[in-house]
Amino acid sequence: MPVAAEHEGFIWLRPAEPGLPQLAFQQVAAPTEGRRRLHLDLHDADPSALRRKAETLGATFVEGQDVGDFHWDVMQDPEGNEFCIAQE
Repeated sequence: MPVAAEHEGFIWLRPAEPGLPQLAFQQVAAPTEGRRRLHLDLHDADPSALRRKAETLGATFVEGQDVGDFHWDVMQDPEGNEFCIAQE
């Protein structure tokens, strides 16, 4: 998939088709300890609705984060794997 944007260790790929998820990758300094090798960031036009959906599926809120005017929520799935939800 073509690159949509790059910024300081992050790269976002353009969705294959409109309405499909956008993948983003973040460079990290060291590998994660333990079994987790993948961290998903999910972006949606309505991140609050996406968070509510994730919580109905068993996810829990960990913390909110902000960089400038960009906000995301760190979530955790029932097995303890973290993922983030943010505005498109």
